[in-house]
Amino acid sequence: MKQKLMLIVTMLILTIGYGQAHEYEVDEYTVALWHFNEGTGNNTFDEAVYGNNGTIYGATWIDGQAGYALNFDGDEDYVFVPTTESIGRLSEVSLEAWIYRNSDSDGSVISKNGPYYLGIENNRIIAGVYAGDPHSWDYVYGNTELELDRWYHVAMSYDQTFLKVYLNDIEDGFFIKSGEMPFVSQNIYIGAKSVPPNIVSYFNGMIDEVRISNISRSEFYDLDKDGLPDNEDNCPMHHNPAQTDLDRDGVGDSCDNCVFMSNPGQADENGNWIGDLCEGCRARCLPLCAVQIDEPHP
Repeated sequence: MKQKLMLIVTMLILTIGYGQAHEYEVDEYTVALWHFNEGTGNNTFDEAVYGNNGTIYGATWIDGQAGYALNFDGDEDYVFVPTTESIGRLSEVSLEAWIYRNSDSDGSVISKNGPYYLGIENNRIIAGVYAGDPHSWDYVYGNTELELDRWYHVAMSYDQTFLKVYLNDIEDGFFIKSGEMPFVSQNIYIGAKSVPPNIVSYFNGMIDEVRISNISRSEFYDLDKDGLPDNEDNCPMHHNPAQTDLDRDGVGDSCDNCVFMSNPGQADENGNWIGDLCEGCRARCLPLCAVQIDEPHP
């Protein structure tokens, strides 16, 4: 009876697949937040109270990490946001976004040519600030090489002492930097950056859930609201307070594309949300899955 029950549970999980991810929420430190959930048209609207709305040039709507996202093809696609006091006059700053890269080319994620920048260069996160006395640009690179065709949460923060970058909520590099950032008239670009008179560094891939904050964040959120900060959560986009991980591969069952067979890399060649190890499992290896979870766990 137990084995039959496990077969049914396995079939349901493989049939349902991933659930819907949660969105960022506006807090008291959020000065701009673009969910990119409009799904149509050439405008994207700021969820914060400051009305930093953007105009979309070339980028197209696509299913993203949380609802819709924008897809940038690396060829003159970007979002333009006019500068305002709320996003331009900051003593501290954090930039963050979810990204999915289709190419290993360099690309900008969020840019304001003075005083802050977040992008990808040589397959690593790069962040910069224009600050100090006299004002000057300084940059920090992440230590982790990013792969293609997978979602990452990337972020930077600056508190007039350290410039830091974060990958999936874990600090990935820092640079000692001090001084205030000036207010400058440059505008915000998402998916590109402005080097007057040109727009350059076009991003190739998807960008979702872009947020600018007026503090230096080190813990960005508990996105799925399960009581565990995302850098400790084995499935940060899906509510799973029990942290169940039946195959013990470090990926929680709520977001594991092959729940009963260890696959920490989550390989899914055909993109159907069923892990390669579990392809054809309905007909071929469901009994093996059931036997696996009947075994005692140490």
